[in-house]
Amino acid sequence: MEVDTGSVTSPFGSCEHARAITSSTKMLEYYKKALAWSGARYGAEHSHSKRRKMQAPMCGTCKLSLHRPVMCLECRFIGCWKQEHIQTHLRQSSHTLAVDMVTGIVFCASCNDFRYFETPRMGSENGNDSRLVPGERKRKWQSFQDWQPTSVEKAELQKVGRVPCGGRRGFLNLGATCYLSVVLQCLLHNPLLRNFFLSDKHNSKLCSKSNCMCCELDQLFADVYAADPSYTSESLGETGPALGPVSLLRTTWENSVDIAGYAQQDAHELFIALLNQLHLGSAEATNGSSCACVVHQVFAGQLQSDVKCGKCGHVNPTVDPMLDISLELKDIQNGKGVTLASCLRRFTGQEKLQPKDYVCGQCKTSAIEATKQLSIRKLPPVLCIQLKRFEHKASSSKIDTPVKFPVTINMAPYTTAMIGMEARKESSLKPENLAFYDYELFAVVNHEGQLNSGHYTNFARSQSEWYRFDDEKITHVTLKDCLGSVPYMCFYVKRNLEYGTVPPVPQKPPVAVELPKPATPKVPVTSLASEILHSRSVDPDAEPSTPSSDARSTTSEH
Repeated sequence: MEVDTGSVTSPFGSCEHARAITSSTKMLEYYKKALAWSGARYGAEHSHSKRRKMQAPMCGTCKLSLHRPVMCLECRFIGCWKQEHIQTHLRQSSHTLAVDMVTGIVFCASCNDFRYFETPRMGSENGNDSRLVPGERKRKWQSFQDWQPTSVEKAELQKVGRVPCGGRRGFLNLGATCYLSVVLQCLLHNPLLRNFFLSDKHNSKLCSKSNCMCCELDQLFADVYAADPSYTSESLGETGPALGPVSLLRTTWENSVDIAGYAQQDAHELFIALLNQLHLGSAEATNGSSCACVVHQVFAGQLQSDVKCGKCGHVNPTVDPMLDISLELKDIQNGKGVTLASCLRRFTGQEKLQPKDYVCGQCKTSAIEATKQLSIRKLPPVLCIQLKRFEHKASSSKIDTPVKFPVTINMAPYTTAMIGMEARKESSLKPENLAFYDYELFAVVNHEGQLNSGHYTNFARSQSEWYRFDDEKITHVTLKDCLGSVPYMCFYVKRNLEYGTVPPVPQKPPVAVELPKPATPKVPVTSLASEILHSRSVDPDAEPSTPSSDARSTTSEH
């Protein structure tokens, strides 16, 4: 970055004190270094690379980090402007000039004012402004010239392979840890989690928490998507070497003692435990429905339960948070023709309640033929659906009923808004609004074998291709192979992510008596599972949004 000293007119205007910068070699050098720091800081903040951000300089008096440091141009002392430490330094040392290192504006202590440039000449006229991110710098126009590689250049190009590892890495089995491998693959191939961690939203090098699951996943994403020069795509089939998630496994066990130990665990139970640990490790974690942590932003939704009195017709709605939807399989007849859509219709269908199970809050009687209906009040960006295949009663058993699942699914028919419109016999959503409820499949977890001696594998989509993951073994497959498998967990992501709310749906909320909310103890953030159990509320006037996940999850072990 150069300062034009050849012009008769000083870039600092009429201030005779500021003109000393162009005549003093030392002050000019200090001034150029201040501008260079500003340019480097701007480039680091606007760079897309995953790297540690520049450390802010500290005030020489109070030792606090400064986001807008001001530096003395005669001795390079850096101080606060708001706390007047830089002004005190200039006054006590009889120095005159200081520079705002962010803007490059010079402060003159003699004039007690900032000196702005009348004609900016700080290297921007020739397109060399260092505060431009690489790729945004101004370039001179050149005529297009077709490049024809020579034979030597062609030979060199043949030696260059594609970037190794496109985010596909297997995991070593550390001793019956296939349940961990499949859950990690589903998290790694979640596009929203991938963008969160690769954009440095949680930097493990800057986090001071111990046993932090966010730090473990941040490091895992970095390892999976890093290009290792020690291997090539030709020798490893375009996948990286298998990883051994020892540190992540240890952190998981220390935070969730109930799933610790070298024994086969339930993949769904581990999934919920990891979401809980991610919630606790997030800096944005709070107790309540407005939590802004990555778990709530990606997986959290709302489930509504409407209980209708068979005597007076009073409807009592209750809204609960949910992270996934758990669908029953045990009572399905013969298991033929079972689809994911039929399971969802069964999940949101009406069921009769026994008189002893419900007392109407309006007529105060045990209602005969009272009905209960579940619906999805708010859909999450990423929808996890679990099929309950494991039963633990007098004897444990596994349900092997095959379930057909689609690559795309529209969740509108299972939402509170749509079910309410059908009950009132109103017109359905417009086609353009239905598109906001479309979900695409990106991962599937399968369980093979018996309950106590089975093995977990999974399918996941990487870009436009599908792969099967079996611990460290990765196999390229087709979508047909994935859809032909027997699913245990299915992961879908919204095709259209809205930045506001879903298009409004005309809805007449049922008249309801608001139930008293249970008191929630004022304690620091504990666990996501605890929050879900204590955050039940009634909100019949809330605007319907996107569906979400079921809080009624199983915790089967095998």
